[in-house]
Order: sequence, then C-alpha cells, then structure tokens
Amino acid sequence: MKMDCQVSLLGATACLMVRGAVHEEEAEQLKRHFNSLPLCQVREVVLDLGELTYIGSSGIGKLLLLYKALARCEGTLRLVRTPLTIAELLKAMRLHELFEINADLNRQGEHFASPTRVGAGRTSSPGSVPGGIRHETAFAGA
Repeated sequence: MKMDCQVSLLGATACLMVRGAVHEEEAEQLKRHFNSLPLCQVREVVLDLGELTYIGSSGIGKLLLLYKALARCEGTLRLVRTPLTIAELLKAMRLHELFEINADLNRQGEHFASPTRVGAGRTSSPGSVPGGIRHETAFAGA
C-alpha cells in the first residue's frame, strides 16, 4: 500500500495521519509534508501512525529531521497509535528519549511507558511502566 498523509492544523497543534508504507520515495513525500508545516507557529506535531504498515531508515531519518526542526522552535513531537513492532524498533534506537511514542493497543496486546515531554526529565507518568513507550487506545488529538 502506498503512503497517504493527511495534515490538519488544530490551534497550536499540527496533526498528520500517515497510512501505508514509508519506503525511500515515500520518505521524501513525508519530508515535503513536514516542510509545509508552520513549525515555529505550532507547539506540537502529532503523528497518528495507526495505519502505518512499514517505515524504513529513510522515513526514520525524516522523523529525526522533523524533531530537530521542532526543537529549534521549542516545539514537541508525539507519535500516537504507533504499531507495536514499529514502536519497539524506535525504542531500540532510543528515539523515545527524544520524543513521545505511544503504542497502539487496539491492534497489539502489550504496552510500555514513555517520557512525558521532549526534553523533560526521564520520569514515567503515573501508572506507567519504565521502558520508553506509553500505551494509548485511541487518538485523542491535542
């Protein structure tokens, strides 16, 4: 399945719903979507990855570029409804130390915990388990 990305702005939050697979070509498309965002005008970018089937190294690199651009503007990045296999991959790369990663429990049977904010101390949120990925059952917006 080819990648599809829908972008919406809700106040100071930009929401992107990414569907399908992100290979090298799609990673460039994703970068164009990221570059179209008014990053210094939003406080947070939320990526809904609930229908993401695959992300390669090029796509992960684009996530890091987005994180870096947001950090320059003191914004935050949050991944929600992340498929568990992708969340575990990002955790193994220690990306949960840079931005919040919420695993999708609707499709998976396990959960983890994550830091509460980018740049915040590495404390777990109430009721969570230390480890790097927070569970989430639905996309709540911002």
